[in-house]
Amino acid sequence: MKKFSKYLMLFALLSIVALVTFVSCDDATETAKADFWVKFKAAVDTKVEGVAEVTYTGDDITVVFVDEVEVQNVKEAAEGLFEALGYMVDSGELTLDYPEKETFDLDEDGVVEKVARHLLGDQTASGFLGEEGVKVTSPYSAKVKYKDVDFTLKGTLIFDIEGR
Repeated sequence: MKKFSKYLMLFALLSIVALVTFVSCDDATETAKADFWVKFKAAVDTKVEGVAEVTYTGDDITVVFVDEVEVQNVKEAAEGLFEALGYMVDSGELTLDYPEKETFDLDEDGVVEKVARHLLGDQTASGFLGEEGVKVTSPYSAKVKYKDVDFTLKGTLIFDIEGR
């Protein structure tokens, strides 16, 4: 009976250690993700000021550009945002599901233009920003390594023009 009690005690201790480790990993991931979102939102607010209004619902991101915004201003805001993102994360990749599934390495040269071309599809940037432009919606996922913690964001990206 003593032998059984020792095994039961050992099993209980190992279970507690495993549970604490599992919960700690989840907590570390959620903490890193929450910290990432705070810093990401602050970077976005700085980079898109006067160009767009950005709102968040969970991992969904909606970008509404101000009416009559210039293509150059949008390009500069996007480049600034991706640059800030590059400084924030250790590594990352973005997968866009529309119009077709494609994955982009966030460290790759020219990633801003590649993502923009992918999202715009047949539209030009000036066409999208003009009256004939069509709202862009794409499901996305992003694998991010932030402060040595890996996590995934999954939501929808929406790009539109104010008053459309």
